[in-house]
Amino acid sequence: MNVQIEALASRMAQLELQRVGMIGDLRSSDAAVRSAAQGRMRVLESQIAQTKAELQQVSTAMAAQPGEVIVAPPPPVFFRNGPDAHDIEVMVLFAMAFVILLPIVIGIGRRIGRKGAPASPPMPDNLSPRLDRMEQAIDAIAIEVERISESQRFIAKVLAERGETPAISAHV
Repeated sequence: MNVQIEALASRMAQLELQRVGMIGDLRSSDAAVRSAAQGRMRVLESQIAQTKAELQQVSTAMAAQPGEVIVAPPPPVFFRNGPDAHDIEVMVLFAMAFVILLPIVIGIGRRIGRKGAPASPPMPDNLSPRLDRMEQAIDAIAIEVERISESQRFIAKVLAERGETPAISAHV
């Protein structure tokens, strides 16, 4: 008898899960899907009622027999008619914790990773004068390029005032 009760409880749990899955079809915007789901839901509801009746009959028969009776309730079904307010609050809490804690954990990991990294080597003493000379050379090149562009603009202006077009040389 205990095996029969367990089998009926397992079947009941499966039927409840099917009902939960079918609720999404009942909420569909497509009328054909909704009507088909309503028909299947009626059949499913009758199977659930029949299984409950069988479970009640077996439980009553076991209660009439002498001895210890252990009746296991069916396993709980989550989101029976969709999530309630408490379930939504828990989901939002987990999402917020994930969004807030993830950057903190990443930052801590980076800080720990940097502690083991070697520091950059110090700059040699003879490098500083070389960098100063390079900076002066780059400044001089920039001034010369500016002078060249000024002379080209001046020549283009003079030629435009004369009405001439500049000749393009072939060996440039």
